[in-house]
Amino acid sequence: MKLRLAPLFAACTLAFATCLASLASARTPLATNIAGVPARRLAHLTRGVNLSGWFNYIWRGDPHTGRHLRHFIGPRDLQLLHRLGLNCVRLPIDPLDVFNFSPTHRPHLPRRRVADLIAALSLANKNHLAVMVDIHPDRQFTRDLKTSATARKHFVQFWKRLSAALKGTNPAMVFFELLNEPNLNPPTWYPLEINLIRTIQRSAPGFTIVAPAARWDNPKDILRMQPWPVQNVIYTFHFYTPHLLTQQGANWGYRGWMDISRLPFPSNPQVVGAAIKLATGKLGVSEVMQYGRRRWTPAKLADIIARVAAWRNIHRVPVLCGEFGVLRTVSLPGACSHWLTAVRTALEAHRIGWLLWDYQSAGYGLCSRKYGHIQPDAAWVKALGLRSLQ
Repeated sequence: MKLRLAPLFAACTLAFATCLASLASARTPLATNIAGVPARRLAHLTRGVNLSGWFNYIWRGDPHTGRHLRHFIGPRDLQLLHRLGLNCVRLPIDPLDVFNFSPTHRPHLPRRRVADLIAALSLANKNHLAVMVDIHPDRQFTRDLKTSATARKHFVQFWKRLSAALKGTNPAMVFFELLNEPNLNPPTWYPLEINLIRTIQRSAPGFTIVAPAARWDNPKDILRMQPWPVQNVIYTFHFYTPHLLTQQGANWGYRGWMDISRLPFPSNPQVVGAAIKLATGKLGVSEVMQYGRRRWTPAKLADIIARVAAWRNIHRVPVLCGEFGVLRTVSLPGACSHWLTAVRTALEAHRIGWLLWDYQSAGYGLCSRKYGHIQPDAAWVKALGLRSLQ
């Protein structure tokens, strides 16, 4: 009987905490220290954006890689982000692209690439932006981690060397994110994660570590996670719910995403008729019909985020939304903006910092660049509650 009641008690506890999450988030003053993370550091991680394409998505073997790293993002970009009201950026780094490191081999960090990274961190910090150093590899990298204990050992060695190389940067403005969306099962990821945490804390004492949950780092993944008995760790999750809306038209991941377009938000069976007509194939039609039946609303999204806030309150650890965003290439513009507003306001209601995906990548970008001119998207700026520069 006890075995059956334990999960029920835990579920009831989380449900009760969820009901009180909004009240607790709004009324609890910001502590001076949350699980070893100084509140002043957390204050640097309230509103941000990912900077993909700078230290990842680089053509491997390109002789001009160094020039790309030094010029792809410049002072004008970072000044613009600060003027918009952002205070942090997440820097995705592909270790193979930048450091020529694969976990199948022992790590070696070229000095010139380390220097390029330190220069990028310094540039962001000078423009009042904290930086999350996010190890963001391709799928083969994580497959190697999944199947090889030697690969996992090499990855720990990589982080040992990287954190030691970066320990001269500002720990109040530079954060170490262990691995983007690990896509590893808990028995594989969690022993590796705690090993990484302890290794970095020895190599670069005082730096705050950003730790993802196992699998894809979705809200449900962090809710299943037990925080580590160590200090100075922020727990991160990504929010793309419902994926059918935020990834519609994508030619990666789930096959059904390619078959749909122009989904409305909020959803119900009565408003998806036009999207059903545009869907291609039986899978696309079926998915759109289900999307309508699920009745996605801002309140439903807010409830999911409230559960994460409740998890945070129960465990008394800081959490962060390291990615959220919506692909708009085949989307209804109004639906995209409405979804962004709903997620952003729910996160802020629970005092959860967020970083948009992405700064200027195709389909997701907060800004576009034409003939050297950087232009923020007015609808995105409004939906994110940022400062209008027009």
